[in-house]
Amino acid sequence: GMRVPVDTAKLALRMLTEGMSIRATERTTGLHRDTICKLVVLFGNACHDYLDKHMRGLRLTHLEGVAWAQIA
Repeated sequence: GMRVPVDTAKLALRMLTEGMSIRATERTTGLHRDTICKLVVLFGNACHDYLDKHMRGLRLTHLEGVAWAQIA
């Protein structure tokens, strides 16, 4: 498995969510880009599992949608 300090992993994920590139995150954190990509997959899977467990049987009383238009 990966041996990345939790604080470093959190920093890398925070940088990516703020729009920093994988290579810039690699330079800043010292983590290899493959490790950063593995962290993204690991975190994504954890989010999926959490939402799958906790977001079931919801009763929606109000549903609001967002319309997206593509400008050609």
